[in-house]
Amino acid sequence: MREVGFSTGALAKGDFRSALGMLRDKQTKVIELSALRQYELPKLMAGIKDLELKTFSYISVHAPSSIESGTEPEVVTRLKALIDTRWPIVVHPDTISDFRLWKGLGDQLCIENNDLRKPFGQTVAQLEEVFSTFPEATFCCDLGHARQVDPTMSEATALLQTFENRLRQLHVSEVNTKSTHERLSAASAKAFTKICHLIPDTVPVILETPVTAAEIESEIEQVRNALPSQKINMREMVEGSLDILWANYQERGATPEYVLHFLRYRGFKDGPQRSQVVSGKSALATYLKDLNVSDTQIKLILDKIEIHKSFDVLNIFVPKSHTLADLR
Repeated sequence: MREVGFSTGALAKGDFRSALGMLRDKQTKVIELSALRQYELPKLMAGIKDLELKTFSYISVHAPSSIESGTEPEVVTRLKALIDTRWPIVVHPDTISDFRLWKGLGDQLCIENNDLRKPFGQTVAQLEEVFSTFPEATFCCDLGHARQVDPTMSEATALLQTFENRLRQLHVSEVNTKSTHERLSAASAKAFTKICHLIPDTVPVILETPVTAAEIESEIEQVRNALPSQKINMREMVEGSLDILWANYQERGATPEYVLHFLRYRGFKDGPQRSQVVSGKSALATYLKDLNVSDTQIKLILDKIEIHKSFDVLNIFVPKSHTLADLR
């Protein structure tokens, strides 16, 4: 399962302590400490030594997204205090003016692809120039930025393929026409699913979606569904809906028998769809888990079946071998 966490700036703008408090009881092991606005950086750097970060297995820091003229040496000096931590330092390439200053960060320098507001740094060709200057730098692929630049996700595909050996973390959000981060929409989640096979499970996902504390877990759930684990080969999967019917619910005390029928969203006219029977609630849970359905969603599905005796699971991916009935 992918490790998914949040940028502190998304949860509590300019208040990293409050953001960490919101995550204290959540099941997340990754965090990005944000100093997106330059005035936030001194406070973050001064407070890092007092933060309780032991529960996090991956920590990164986001440098300011714009730097006032004449202050670049000061910003880099502050960031160099993180060298002993080995944490990645995420930087927008257009903020770099004096390349010599930033080279001292070595492989902690993590270059992020930009949104459309910026004059530079959105495409493979532009970022190749940056990485030629910083050969040790790693890559933060912002899927929201990439989708804003090219809604077909062709540029995102090219970024992930070209810089696959540099990929250090993801940024995920909906990015609107004003380049503002929003919660994931169904359209963005579906777009991200197209390229999830290019993203190893080991790459941490940082959400930049502005949510309340009560919405954190559901947002993590949504991005895990949009970027399913690559233990499953998405190229061998077919998207559709899975209808689950509790066939023998009227037989008291009997082991539940669930009839599963899958209907593909595309190509359904190619032939009859496969149905199968699964015996027992635990067997159904295992079947769904093997399809990369999360534990939270499995519980929801089982609860709904208990009440309504059937449930239609939308936008699910199953292996191609599970889709066509065997008529032989």
